[in-house]
Amino acid sequence: MIALSDITALVDAGLCAPSGDNCQPWAFEWAAQTLRVRFEPHRAESLYDVRQAASWIALGALLANTEIAARQHGLQVTTRLFPPGRQDSIVAELAIQRANPGQDPLFSSLELRCVNRRPYHTRPLDPRMAQSLLQVGNAVDNVRLDLVEESTLIGQIAALAALNDRMVFENQALHHGLFRWIRWTMTAARQSGDGLPLACLELPWLERPGFWLLRSWACSRLCAWIGVTRLLPYHRESIYRRSAAMALFSNQHLEPEQIVQTGRVLERVWLTATHGGIAVQPITGTTFLGLRCQWLSGEGLTPSHRAALQPILGQLREWFGVPATYTPLLLLRLGYADPPTARTLRRPACEVLRSTDTDEPPST
Repeated sequence: MIALSDITALVDAGLCAPSGDNCQPWAFEWAAQTLRVRFEPHRAESLYDVRQAASWIALGALLANTEIAARQHGLQVTTRLFPPGRQDSIVAELAIQRANPGQDPLFSSLELRCVNRRPYHTRPLDPRMAQSLLQVGNAVDNVRLDLVEESTLIGQIAALAALNDRMVFENQALHHGLFRWIRWTMTAARQSGDGLPLACLELPWLERPGFWLLRSWACSRLCAWIGVTRLLPYHRESIYRRSAAMALFSNQHLEPEQIVQTGRVLERVWLTATHGGIAVQPITGTTFLGLRCQWLSGEGLTPSHRAALQPILGQLREWFGVPATYTPLLLLRLGYADPPTARTLRRPACEVLRSTDTDEPPST
């Protein structure tokens, strides 16, 4: 028999995975030696989550974490994605068995992995680290990782990624999606166990009053009308330019199962970077909006935003040297930085895991 404490440890490891705005759109059920992962779409609602691609990437990261943690606990996980015959909300079933304990060098980085939005130091990426990341990122069929380290290209990619900082204050749905998950104090973050504590955004003191004012859609709309929002990307672009490298994940196939695989690879790359002292920040808002233009003709976006976003995926392919048969999915910046001011929190397993054998949540 598998103890519920072991399953709780796997869930805790899975919850260490990244998700959009730290929304954590998951719940878990444990019964008959099977851990089921349930998708909660109301937590993931966003224009960025086009066809649930962002959520399936997060699911892949979650599964990678559970597989890494299982070895440490003497367990073996066999995963079945999107099992037929189940409710639509069941997106993965993990059959758990006893196995010989093993060591995974990435296990120690599960709780250390985080988003670092600080300005990075002007230091090139260590060539051995770049090679390690590429090796991990290209170890799975159909998933591709490419790095750009040349400063001119980094600058072009930075400008493209920073467009998101303008669009999020010019589109009501994007604006609502952001401020839904902002936690203005660490006390609020601890109470909810999710979202983005304000300190995680690493806003300079001079920007904080403006950000507080822009939480109002009426204020954001006025700023957009008079052109103030057009200035917002410049500071973010200057921060992104200081990256040691930009990383792009692409996939040759776009079925949900393949996008989950991209998330699995992403998490292993991110954990490898964390283990090597590399700071990581996803800067992929414009990439997801580019997917919205490609897959849904820019539904929910203004004509001017659609026009700006339409060429983005093609530009990324060109700058990263990605073949036309691959679709860019996720963009990161990498570098060396001081530790982040604050980290996001996670909901405890007792809130998201239920054993249907006992109908009781696990104890904290």
